[in-house]
Amino acid sequence: MMTPARLREIEFKFVVADKKAFHQLVEHLRLSASVLDHGVNQTNHFFDSRTFCLRQSHFAIRLRQEGTNHILTLKAEQQPDSSEIAVLTDRIEQEAELPHETAQALLQGMDPPQQVIRRYFEDSSSALLQFIQSACGDQELIHIGEFVNHRIRLPRVRIP
Repeated sequence: MMTPARLREIEFKFVVADKKAFHQLVEHLRLSASVLDHGVNQTNHFFDSRTFCLRQSHFAIRLRQEGTNHILTLKAEQQPDSSEIAVLTDRIEQEAELPHETAQALLQGMDPPQQVIRRYFEDSSSALLQFIQSACGDQELIHIGEFVNHRIRLPRVRIP
């Protein structure tokens, strides 16, 4: 079992108008066009209660599936950004890798999310786990949906 990793994730997000604009960005950053050929498909599964107690408290539980790898992530509330247009997101996350069998049992409803979370995050005295429990109490957490994306990991770039 992998020990849960606690990290602060800061993401820079921006919108490009279309594929042409994206390709122009890649060209502007002087990235090889072949970088676009090496992506992976991911399925992102989300869990919450029927009353959306996590969403209302700005928390999230996600199971990301990439091939046979499964990463369960607890996400804290985003830190407020003082600018009007927030292009940076900043939040605490905690992750644990799940065995394939555990992830499948979780997705099929055979292993309740609360039990999986307790098994993989309890030892770390996770503040996130405590916040999630206080937000939802004894409400049952269920699989509420998923989306699939194709992720391309770009190399680090230096912006002049």
